[in-house]
Amino acid sequence: YPNPSSGEVHFLAEEHVYRVSLHSIQGLRLIEMPVNGVSGSIDVTAFPTGVYLLRLEAKSGAKTLKLLKK
Repeated sequence: YPNPSSGEVHFLAEEHVYRVSLHSIQGLRLIEMPVNGVSGSIDVTAFPTGVYLLRLEAKSGAKTLKLLKK
């Protein structure tokens, strides 16, 4: 949250997340960073307006969410 966003995007997961990554809609990985917990944030300020994919990776699997950058 917030989604759409123009700056920092915060996430809150149901389980421990160990990595978060941001991908272009074409699948190109733009950011990847380690996380140690159920919440965190990622800064999308430097990216142009568009649709991105936010991927949260946990021990039980991964979840990909659509993110709108305004």
